[in-house]
Amino acid sequence: MEHSQTISNLISEIYRAATDATRLHMVLDTIAHHIDADLGAIVLGDRVTREVSFMVVTPPETDDHPTYSQPTFDYNSFFRPWINTTLSRDPERVYGHTELDPHLSRLNGSKRLYDYYAVKQGASAYFHLKKSSYGFLSFCRKQGRGEFEPQQLATLHLLIPHIKQAFEINRYLDELTLLHDVTQERYQQFSIGIVLLNEAGKAVFTNPVAKQLLKTSGGISLSDGRLRSEREEETEKLNKLVARCIQTANIKGAVNDGFISISRNNLGKPPLSLSVSSYANKLDSRTVAASNGRALVVIFDPERRQNTQEYILERLYDLTATEAALATQLADGKTLTELALSNAVSRETLRSQLKRVFQKTHTKRQSELVKLVLTGPGSLVI
Repeated sequence: MEHSQTISNLISEIYRAATDATRLHMVLDTIAHHIDADLGAIVLGDRVTREVSFMVVTPPETDDHPTYSQPTFDYNSFFRPWINTTLSRDPERVYGHTELDPHLSRLNGSKRLYDYYAVKQGASAYFHLKKSSYGFLSFCRKQGRGEFEPQQLATLHLLIPHIKQAFEINRYLDELTLLHDVTQERYQQFSIGIVLLNEAGKAVFTNPVAKQLLKTSGGISLSDGRLRSEREEETEKLNKLVARCIQTANIKGAVNDGFISISRNNLGKPPLSLSVSSYANKLDSRTVAASNGRALVVIFDPERRQNTQEYILERLYDLTATEAALATQLADGKTLTELALSNAVSRETLRSQLKRVFQKTHTKRQSELVKLVLTGPGSLVI
C-alpha cells in the first residue's frame, strides 16, 4: 500500500513538471531516492543526429558525495556510451547496463566520475518523442553498491510512459506558447484593427489599432463587450454576421465569413470595412472548450491603410514622404490632374516627382508603378 502511494505521488510530480520544467530536478531526485540511486539523468536529443539538446542531472545531496556539477564535469560524455547503446534497442524498456553491453569501455568520460560511479551497473531506458526526438533516462550507483533490484527496475518501467507523456505535454505547451507570443506580438504591430470574440460574442482580445478605433466616437464601439455601430441597422447586421460565424465555426463546409461597412458620416470620414470570420479551436478537441466557436473581426480603416502604405514605400525605395504619397494616391486610382487640383500644385511638378519615383522604384511607366504598389509589401498593410 505504501509503495503504491509513493508511485502515485511520483506520477503526480511528473505531470506537475509537464507544466513547470523547473520541477524536473525534484522529480529526478525523488525517483533516484525511491530506487536508491546515486546519480540520475534525463536527456532529450535527436534520434537521427544523436545530439543532446537538454540534460538534467541529479547527484544526491549527501555529506560524503563529491560535488560534481556542470560545466566542471562532462556528463554528456559520461552518459554518451549508454545513450548510443540504449537507442539501438527497443524503446520504453528498462535495460540494465550489463544487459546492454557488459564489455562497453569507459570511453571519454571524466575519470573522477568513473572512479566514483559504477556506471556499468546502472540502468537506462529511452522513449520516442515527436519530431524525431528521444527522451533518455539513466540511473547508477557509486562503486561497490551493486546492480539495481528487479522491483526497482520495474518501478522505472512503470514510470516511463508517464515521463514520456509529460514531455509531450511540455513540448505541446511550448509550441502553443510560442505561437501565442508570436501571434500576439504580430497582432500588436498590425496597422489594421484585430478583435477576437468569444462564444458569447464578447471581445476577449483587441490590438492597439482596434482599441483606438473603438474609443473614437462615431463609427464602431464596444457596448457590454459587444461590437456595435452608431446605426442600429448596421449593429443588427453585424450581430447576425458574428452569431453565424460563431455557430458555424466547427462545421466543415459552412459559409462562415462575411463583410460589412460601418458608417462614419458624422466624422466626415470614409466608412470602416469589417471582415468577420469564424475562429475555430485548432486543438483537435484537446480542451473542453474546443467545441466553442469564436469570431475574428478585422477592421480596415482606409485612412490608416494609406498612411501605412506610404510608410512602407518610403522605407523600401527610399522615397520622400511626398513621393510615397504620390505613388499611393496613383495606386488608389487618382490621376495627375486630380492630384494637381486637390494639392494646388502644377502637373509639371507632379511629373517631376513621378519621374524620381520611377527611378527609385525601377519602373518605367505609371501602370508598372501601380502594380508594384498593389502587389508588393506595401499592399500588406501590416
